[in-house]
Amino acid sequence: IIVHIEDMYVLPLFRKCGVGQSLLNYAEREIVRRYDKVNASIGVGAAYGEAQRLFIKNGYMPDGMGARFNGRILQEGANATNSRSLCLKFSKELKTLDNSKMYH
Repeated sequence: IIVHIEDMYVLPLFRKCGVGQSLLNYAEREIVRRYDKVNASIGVGAAYGEAQRLFIKNGYMPDGMGARFNGRILQEGANATNSRSLCLKFSKELKTLDNSKMYH
């Protein structure tokens, strides 16, 4: 079983204050108790730039399958609307981390 972070939203007023990092740390602390891997789908539009950087900074890697639209991998030449349904899937292995140093 792989856990998937579906939605994580920080109100604009609280961005750049560590709220997103705290939410992600909390989620990972809970997930690592039972699962080895976590996935997250993150929009590709400019509105998702901060989220993309947050997840990459925390060790999430794109799965290499390209963009997805409504959960389906887009084939070469396919058309899609740049909306929240257009995303990249990221994943992170949790058990490979030194959990004693995780999330100070």
